[in-house]
Amino acid sequence: MVKCSGMVKIGRYSCFTLGLMAILIPLTFISISIAFSPWFSFLKNALSDLGCSSKSIVAPVFNFGLSTGGVFLLLFSMLCVYRIGRALGVSLLMSGYFLILIAVFDEVYGWIHYLVSIAFFLSLALGALFYMYTYRSLKAVLALIVGVLVWILYFMGMIKCGVAVPEKVSILVTLIWYVELLFKVSKIK
Repeated sequence: MVKCSGMVKIGRYSCFTLGLMAILIPLTFISISIAFSPWFSFLKNALSDLGCSSKSIVAPVFNFGLSTGGVFLLLFSMLCVYRIGRALGVSLLMSGYFLILIAVFDEVYGWIHYLVSIAFFLSLALGALFYMYTYRSLKAVLALIVGVLVWILYFMGMIKCGVAVPEKVSILVTLIWYVELLFKVSKIK
């Protein structure tokens, strides 16, 4: 058992479960949403198009997955990550919060949705920086470089696709260091 915040005790397997659910739930619900949306194209759409309540029949599924994953990420950050690195814990806490807000403020909310989406991806980059600093991780450096480079190339028009491609790449490169963090925090080998 690990003592956190002076009051809460949480076991290593509980940390592992919280952290794992924070990634499995959103990725599963995104995949289900894509499977039931024949109109969706990585070359034309944003992932958030799946969660647009006025246009997508899978919006409740998509948004439920994001918000539930965000809650698990909040819990994982507060109960497990914060104790090993405050900055890293806070950055992941922000990621969880912004993930919830992406679901709450879907595309119907216009610029608010775009702001929370940008904040989410920036918080992931911040998490990579703090993970890199905490663990001197080359993996996190490479993940950050790839993630930032993809976004730069996208906004420069050098990658001709929908925004779903840089979104998915950012998520996948984040998993490189996040999964490693999950094992470190949970102390499971």
